[in-house]
Amino acid sequence: MPAPAHNRARCPAALGDAITWATAHLTTADIDTARLDAEVLAAYVLGEDRTFVVAHPEVKLSDREVWLYELAIGRRAERVPLPYLTGRAEFCSLPFIVTPQVLIPRPETEHLVETVEACVDFSGGRRIIGTEVGTGCGAVAIALAVRYPACIIYATDADIEALAVARRNITHHGVADRVVPLAGTLLAPLAGAGLAGQLDFIAANLPYIADEEWDDLPPEVRHEPRHAVIAGRDALALVRALIGEAGSYLAPNGWLCLEVGAGEAGRVVALLTDAGFRDPRVVRDLAGIERVVAARAASCDA
Repeated sequence: MPAPAHNRARCPAALGDAITWATAHLTTADIDTARLDAEVLAAYVLGEDRTFVVAHPEVKLSDREVWLYELAIGRRAERVPLPYLTGRAEFCSLPFIVTPQVLIPRPETEHLVETVEACVDFSGGRRIIGTEVGTGCGAVAIALAVRYPACIIYATDADIEALAVARRNITHHGVADRVVPLAGTLLAPLAGAGLAGQLDFIAANLPYIADEEWDDLPPEVRHEPRHAVIAGRDALALVRALIGEAGSYLAPNGWLCLEVGAGEAGRVVALLTDAGFRDPRVVRDLAGIERVVAARAASCDA
């Protein structure tokens, strides 16, 4: 395979010079994190961590390593997301396998995990049963299962390829006995499983961007699976559908926790209220955006 066409000169063999070379190329491609990405990709090619790369600029790359580095930098210059190049992403301080078949877990989605923790009492010693809808690589379900050994989570996704990635992560984190991947749309995979009225929580980061917004998204996002980003003509179509299904599966006072798009929290609260949910909560992310909406299902005596 030839070196990427964007290269004007061959990558130097000295690690420090190679990173300088790569940083220049990524800067030309309008990547704000050019130096960081150059270091991360160098570490990936060498099979080392970033600390090693920064501390040892004198290391000489082999011909194969030079070729692999040129290739990786060329793909990053084409705005392929860094996690797709390394095959790894961090979420809730845990490492996850990611491929182009799954949405890359983002820091703002950690607020969804935190919201579930704030709403559900995990301290009582009883078995907690939950569901993550649209699990993707399994990040939310696995993060909760790792933190709470008494928790059983059903992780659903309509995409078989995404579930294959989730299974790899489930095995890697040793939670295969407590995170159950199920194929199907929204809560349909739970039908017939005896879970009606049993779930303590449902968590979901569903697509919440409308079709017409696709072309305006950052180039990196447009490398991610379109079906994991775009909800359709109606940005809240999937959220609305999940709200309609959730009441049948949540236990009395169980929680529905949803990550939502910027500016959509008020509409989602209204949908939840209209569906009979109570005590809505809205959680802002670190940028001040209303990012997560949660509400409680009706109690037995409501």
